[in-house]
Amino acid sequence: MNEELSETLREAIKELYFWQYGDATNFTAKLYELIGKADPVNRMKLSLAFPYEVLAFKQWERAEVIEQFFKDAGVWPGCAD
Repeated sequence: MNEELSETLREAIKELYFWQYGDATNFTAKLYELIGKADPVNRMKLSLAFPYEVLAFKQWERAEVIEQFFKDAGVWPGCAD
């Protein structure tokens, strides 16, 4: 993954973290709620407009240890930002 793509994905993961822990913007909160409720077809449609957010959500959803997922992305408190 190139540097620009990884930074864009990291920003999406950061927004996901804020959504998960109560500090997201209203738009971001609604977007992640919608991604979470979407069936596979509609989630795919959302990925056309919000590819990094849907990818971040899928990775978060599949993570075995949520704290480690956020730490690996550098967005957990205490991690380098």
